[in-house]
Amino acid sequence: MYSSQQSHDILPKTATAPVVNNGQEVECNILFDEGAQRSFITKKSTDQLEMNPIEKVSIHPSAFGDLSQKVRNLDTATMQLHTDTGEKVHIDTLIVPDIAVPIQNKISQTTRNLPHLKGST
Repeated sequence: MYSSQQSHDILPKTATAPVVNNGQEVECNILFDEGAQRSFITKKSTDQLEMNPIEKVSIHPSAFGDLSQKVRNLDTATMQLHTDTGEKVHIDTLIVPDIAVPIQNKISQTTRNLPHLKGST
């Protein structure tokens, strides 16, 4: 059996494209996840586009790594994405506060006190 220690970073596809709603146009950063079952838009973007929520849906945060059993109720909206070829694509989205936030680098006090790790933080 062979095992490689070499790691290969896999980065998602990204793009910028105009999103339009009722004459309001905002250039949005888009993160493509071809395996995802849902699409998301930030509350800030819906505010800029003056988009009104269509309905509320219930999702389980465990899909985002949250181990609790609570359910989140999120608003939905349909956005219109304009492609380079002029096509208008309607995409149903969930409205969320943030899509990606900075990762916090927290080192526990126990780890910090290990002799072989002293001075590495």
